[in-house]
Amino acid sequence: MFFTRFVFLVTTILLVSTSLGYSKVSFKESKLKNGVILQEFKRDYTQTVSIIVSVKGGVFNEDNKSNGITSLMTRSWLRSSKLLDKAEFYGANIGAGVTHYSTDIVFSAPTAVMQDLMADYSDFILDPKIDKDIFKREKDFVIEEIKTNSDDPNTVASIRFAEVSNKGLPYAMQTSGTVDIVKGLTYDDILSSRKSLMKNSEIVVTLVGNYNDKIVKELKEILSKIDSTGKYEYNCDASGIEFVDSKIEDNDTRIKQAKLYIAYKAPAVNDDNYVATKVLTELLGGGMSSRYFTEIRKNLGFAYSVGAGYPSRIYESRFIVMAGLDYNNIDKAVEKIDEIHLNLAKTVTDEEVEKAKNALLGSLLISSQTNSDIARNRSFYSVLLNSKDGYDDFLEQVKKVTKKDILEAAKILQKDRVIYILKPSK
Repeated sequence: MFFTRFVFLVTTILLVSTSLGYSKVSFKESKLKNGVILQEFKRDYTQTVSIIVSVKGGVFNEDNKSNGITSLMTRSWLRSSKLLDKAEFYGANIGAGVTHYSTDIVFSAPTAVMQDLMADYSDFILDPKIDKDIFKREKDFVIEEIKTNSDDPNTVASIRFAEVSNKGLPYAMQTSGTVDIVKGLTYDDILSSRKSLMKNSEIVVTLVGNYNDKIVKELKEILSKIDSTGKYEYNCDASGIEFVDSKIEDNDTRIKQAKLYIAYKAPAVNDDNYVATKVLTELLGGGMSSRYFTEIRKNLGFAYSVGAGYPSRIYESRFIVMAGLDYNNIDKAVEKIDEIHLNLAKTVTDEEVEKAKNALLGSLLISSQTNSDIARNRSFYSVLLNSKDGYDDFLEQVKKVTKKDILEAAKILQKDRVIYILKPSK
């Protein structure tokens, strides 16, 4: 849940294949009069088309009284749509999701039937209907899902860790909200949320796959009718909140092994050390040959699972160490983690850095192979960086990371940290 290898899922085969000399993909970007940005990626060797509409905002538009409203709204909106049934009949699919930064609507279909679905897609985007009964049903489902998650110690630990390591930041909130907040959301709240979703935000639309000029023309006509201001600024006034060295423990009678999380302040996505920190994450905790796994699990047997994560964020992020282990081994494991960090400058090699870079780039290729993946991942960097090239730049910068860059990025591991432990209790 805490984004181990998060960035691996926000890069695609498109860029890797292009950089390695494989099939070429044409790219075009245009900005409509209402501010909507359309990115086109032609892949004629496929037989499908994907469209993702990314509306900036997401959880950043919520607070402790409305947390979860965007997620509930998109679920109710999607399941009230006639397009959903028609898409399934034609072998297409449509889905919606919410991140901290955006609300994303993904529509994918075989090229042969996409044209037949565009009229219904237009109604879905421009004239949305939210059925009151469906809203009530989805609200009940969300509440039950949140309750079910509270029965899972792993989920409980990760949610609690998000709260204590991101105090005061939007990242402390879950996209689905809490039971008490969701219970208080009304049908009118949902209608208001949907009405303001596109009007008060900035929209990036990504079209990927085997499409023709007629589909592009029709899509532009749909998008040009969206009433959008075309401008959005993320607000995170608490991004400079004090990050205090601390240790917090909670008890859970349902677990036999403890859950350990360690968080360090880490750079935002537009920071000079962002890419090097991604490679550092792979080197320290990316897999079974990483430093953490080798030293803590393989050599010492302190933990049955151990890894690292580093979520890509528009404001300050967190470098996260995660482990599942016997509670009695926690102090020894933390000491070993500290030792690994302190000795990096003496022990890390150019070969190890190169291996981490190759592992990262390989994961990009393997984990992203569909049109919808490309659309989703490309829009991710467009939303965070306001740049059509941010995505390409990331891939190229990974290749250029050196041992010196790794050691510079690793300085964050010598500063204050938050340790969170969920331990077994009789």
